[in-house]
Amino acid sequence: METEPKSLSVELQTTVSGKLLPWPRILKYIIVALLANGIIWAFSLGYLKNVKPIYTSELTLNVAANGQGVNVNLPDVGQAVTSTTSAFGATSDPRENYKLMVMGATILRNAAELVHLSETDFGEPKVKIINNTTMMEIKISGNSGEQAQEKARALYLALTDRLTVLRANEQAQRNKAIKQAVASAQEKLANAQLRLSSYKASSGLNSVEQITNLIGNIESLRKQRAELRAQERQTRDRQHQLSANLGLSAEDAAAALLLQTDQQFQKSLKDYSESTLALKTLLENRGGQLS
Repeated sequence: METEPKSLSVELQTTVSGKLLPWPRILKYIIVALLANGIIWAFSLGYLKNVKPIYTSELTLNVAANGQGVNVNLPDVGQAVTSTTSAFGATSDPRENYKLMVMGATILRNAAELVHLSETDFGEPKVKIINNTTMMEIKISGNSGEQAQEKARALYLALTDRLTVLRANEQAQRNKAIKQAVASAQEKLANAQLRLSSYKASSGLNSVEQITNLIGNIESLRKQRAELRAQERQTRDRQHQLSANLGLSAEDAAAALLLQTDQQFQKSLKDYSESTLALKTLLENRGGQLS
């Protein structure tokens, strides 16, 4: 009686140590795993069945970054240059402005009106700026794919309409400033033309040729004045030098210089010199002397 239980105990221990589980326990584990898996699937299917699907539409906007310029050159008239710099500066990014505009109340309200929804039902878009590019990404959700696309299209139209209004206002302000500048320039031009006409009438200059000749005469007179001033300085220097050499006063030196340029005096001086030389020669031949 006592020997049989000992042998049974030994067999059971051997079976457990060899990891051979009995079939009832294996079935128990399988049933628990199936139940847990079934509960998870039941919750998942129930969630997917009861939760409404969300559809998202995406659009990408490219903000132009290159500047534009126009260069007009008219022969014999002049040159006009106009240029627009890039919107992307060292410390500014226009996409940040667009992001604030897209998420602003004005554009959201206009977009909601385009699809006949309230602002609450329309929702708020998600805007992402893509680094190292000129693009920005906008996402908007809807209850269906068609509604999400309509929202995205309405958002884009509302943004472009708002930008058109802002550009029109900016252009109007620039045009106003340009018109004021042009009106001021026209007024100055009219006054200048009036003064020019008055000057022509009083001076008798009625053609471009006359003005050109007048300019040439003025330049010629300026040149002659410069030459005369140079001659005056040269004469003054000679006068001082002559006064120092001959021991004469400034008045006598000036008179000597004046006589030096007098043709009648120079002729008389020449005749006197020739007569004196002839008289000296005659007296020497006759044995006399010139006193």
